[in-house]
Amino acid sequence: ARIGQIATKGKHKERFLFVGTIEPKDTLDRFFYLIEIDTPWVDGEKIKNAIVGTLGTDWRSSSDKAESFEAVIKKINAALGDLSQAGEHEWVGKLNSIIGLISGDQLVFSQTGRISGYLFRGNKISHITEKPLEGEEAHPLKTFVSIIDGSVAVFDKVVIANTQFYSHLSLDRLRQIFSTLSYKDAIAEI
Repeated sequence: ARIGQIATKGKHKERFLFVGTIEPKDTLDRFFYLIEIDTPWVDGEKIKNAIVGTLGTDWRSSSDKAESFEAVIKKINAALGDLSQAGEHEWVGKLNSIIGLISGDQLVFSQTGRISGYLFRGNKISHITEKPLEGEEAHPLKTFVSIIDGSVAVFDKVVIANTQFYSHLSLDRLRQIFSTLSYKDAIAEI
């Protein structure tokens, strides 16, 4: 799997945005994350560190990736709960994030908020993320609750992005880019 990360360089006045990957030692597994916080007065670095600081620590690659990943998600929720208990709770309900694991042909992830992901396989586009439930009360210990697990095939492309990304590039335009350009050229075009 190859990962292309695209994010704005400068700090946005209305939100924090962090993207990246983490490769735990002694494994070919790779974590990825996209973290967006829709409030400018929150210390976004603390939220990012609570999430990213947990990824890959004590990671034990096992045959059941979803179960191992679930243990990581529980640690992240606990870290976010601790942050909230310490008075840092302005981010609750304003976090849009996805945390994922790529291991061979397996993709496992959990999300919160308004992040959308799509799988492009040939000319077919499949929505792979869940939409947030309307009116659901946000709770720090239940920030990441669902775990989605699936397989990808050779030449599949997965796009995971915030809502602003899709307002600039339509799914049809992304399909055109992926069907006509190589991986590197597609990233450059996007």
